[in-house]
Amino acid sequence: MLIGYLPTFAVKQLKLPYGQSFTALIVGNLLLTVLSPVAGAWSDKIGRKGLSMWSLAITLVLIYPLFVWLSAEPSVARLIIVQAILSITLSGYYGPFGALLAELFPAHIRSTGLSVAYNIAVMVFGGFGQFVVTWLIKTTGSPLAPTFYVMAGIVLSLVAIGFIPSVRHADVDEAGVLP
Repeated sequence: MLIGYLPTFAVKQLKLPYGQSFTALIVGNLLLTVLSPVAGAWSDKIGRKGLSMWSLAITLVLIYPLFVWLSAEPSVARLIIVQAILSITLSGYYGPFGALLAELFPAHIRSTGLSVAYNIAVMVFGGFGQFVVTWLIKTTGSPLAPTFYVMAGIVLSLVAIGFIPSVRHADVDEAGVLP
């Protein structure tokens, strides 16, 4: 929701040029493409749960001030900086995400469990995200309203990750991570 919505936010709320706003998206996605595998490999060494929680916590702390800063003097340069910072912080979450979810399920149901859990979450929070954000902006009159939706999602993610058992260097097929 956050990375993909930022160019729309820039065009609709900040009145920045459409084409240049997508430059920020490209920069952000390139950073995610490069840094997510690095974060995933790092999570193999230090643990997925901790890295994911720290990444989300840093994003939670930074998102509102970044949007305030961007909204105060909108420019494509600021948009690119905000997109880059958020992509860097979120790569620590996206990198280990697939393995973190996969470790929740035993091998015989892993594919089904992972795909159902992931796709329901994406459908509910991502699919309705644009609608909710548009409604929040109209209801509150604040162009910063999207940050509240994203912050709520991050808090929910932090709580959910907090309940995930910490498993590191274990054979999840034999260990039976979840009872």
